[in-house]
Parts: sequence; C-alpha cells; structure tokens
Amino acid sequence: MNTLKADYNHELKGKVLTYNKKTGQIEPEKNLLDPTAAENINFLMQLFADLASHPIDGILLQDDLMLRHNQGFKLINNKISPAPEKLYNFNPQNHIQIESYKPYFKQWRKQQALTLQTLANRIFSSCRRLKTKLICAQNVHYEIFYNMAWGRDWFAWTKAALKISTADYLMIMTYQERIRRELKLKSDSELATDMDKIFTYALDWQPQKPKIIFKFTTPPLSNSQKQRKRLLTTLHKTITQARQKNWPDLILTPCNNLTAAAAIKKQFQAN
Repeated sequence: MNTLKADYNHELKGKVLTYNKKTGQIEPEKNLLDPTAAENINFLMQLFADLASHPIDGILLQDDLMLRHNQGFKLINNKISPAPEKLYNFNPQNHIQIESYKPYFKQWRKQQALTLQTLANRIFSSCRRLKTKLICAQNVHYEIFYNMAWGRDWFAWTKAALKISTADYLMIMTYQERIRRELKLKSDSELATDMDKIFTYALDWQPQKPKIIFKFTTPPLSNSQKQRKRLLTTLHKTITQARQKNWPDLILTPCNNLTAAAAIKKQFQAN
C-alpha cells in the first residue's frame, strides 16, 4: 500500500512542498501528502485501520514513504522553512541549480527521516489495535545498506530512524538487475562485489537484524530464453551469496512468477 501517494482523490489540504529545480520556486506536489499534516496522518491511520479490519495477514508499506532531497519544506508565517539557501550550494552560473549540500542539510534530512518513520509506526499501531497479530512490513531501498549518505540524502532514510521502526520486517529492495543498471556495473563480478557489500553491512544492524529480509527480482516472462537463462544464473548466484552471509529468509518478486520460481528451485537442486 502507498502512504504519501495514497490520496485516492481524497481532498486533503496538506501537500508536500518541493523546490522546483527548473524554476527555483517552492511548489506543492499534486499527489504527494505532507507526512506532518495532522489531517493526512489521521487519514492514513484510518485508511490502514479500515484495511486491517478485513481478513488479511499483514500490510506492506511501499517505498513512497520517503522525501527526496528537494522535498518537505514548510510554510511558516508566510515564509518558506528552511530557506533553500540554508540547505544547498547553488551553481554560480545557474543560481537555481543545486550543486552540493550545506552542513544544515544533513540535520534537516535526519529530522525528516524520523518524521517519516514515526508516521509509519503510527500506521502500524492503528492497525494492531484492531488486529494484534497483524504482520507489518515496510519497503526500504538498498542504498541505505550500500551508502548511508545516499539513503539520507536521496530518500530521507537513516539508520537511526529505521532503528525505531516497529515493523515486523524491513524489506530491503536489493533488486539485482536494477542495482547493476543504477551503479553502471559492467560485469557479474562487479555486481557480486557490491551485493556482498550490502549483505555484509546489514549484518551490523542490531537489533534489527532479525527484521531484515532481502528482496530479489525474477526475470520477466517476456524475455527471450537466452536472456532469462542469464538473469536466472545471476539470481541464483545472488541468493547463494546472501545465504553464505547467513541471510536465510529471502523474497522473490514478482511472487506470481511461478515459472521463474520453479527454474530457481531446479537450479538449486542441480547444485
């Protein structure tokens, strides 16, 4: 389920304020709820409570529970807070183009991360009041386990914030082919090195370690047989790596791709 994108045409006032990198103006997002607005918090808590009242096993918060590096400003006494100049260093030739971050930016992002996690925890609480054994989970981008600064700067996620998560599981989106593309990795050995870095770093996340589950992608059925064979081989190697680092509980997504799941099972049996 979405959170900040869960407006469902509901007329709410509080929208995320964003620094428009093309115009240099602070503008409201059309379909992104402000996670600090009381009306939005109440709406989301009621929405998920309604969901929990039905015969379901659990809920998974999607990865839209985040704020990008130019999102989450406030309008206080008709003034934007914080002022963009307090957060960003701008290009001298293009005064609206963000070049780097000022020291206060990190503090701002850390507070945003705590705000987002607090909202997630309140949603979980509202659900568990109706169904105490409901399983609660949240998606987390792999960057926080690869480069903590990326997680903080790009998504407003920090280790300190995730430490207070009351989710039963943190579902880490270690989608191997996406990681290959985003990090511009040219070989399987480079991918294996970076995946190993993620699995190793995650071992230090105590006491959350029992909560962490890695998610991998199965090859699309639309791929050619040759492509699928290559992607299945990579997936098999990635699963093996994770298990060698003592991560036994893994998720394959999309979970309805039974053909790919059967192929993985066969490959493991062959090895």
